[in-house]
Amino acid sequence: MNKFASGFGGCSAGITYAGLTASGDLLPCVPAPIKLGNLLDQKLEDIWVGNELLNYIRDRKSMKGACNKCLYSELCGGCRYTAYVVNGDWLKPDSSCPFGPKM
Repeated sequence: MNKFASGFGGCSAGITYAGLTASGDLLPCVPAPIKLGNLLDQKLEDIWVGNELLNYIRDRKSMKGACNKCLYSELCGGCRYTAYVVNGDWLKPDSSCPFGPKM
């Protein structure tokens, strides 16, 4: 299988991407209504590097279940917010994946 640069393709929440509201709140991704910090009060670098939730979401080597076992996990990684909404854990499997683990 061809490899792409780390963070390229699939869910990039916390890796190369975050959501931002009109009031300056930084979110893990656009649909996730979880305030990580506010860019009017804090530097982006301080939030991006030091936020515990973002650091947890970035730990893709610790994904659980089907996403951990899938041959496409480095390319895709599933939707981390879907995993959180369905399972209560950002690193659990993305239940909306049409492929499941490909071992």
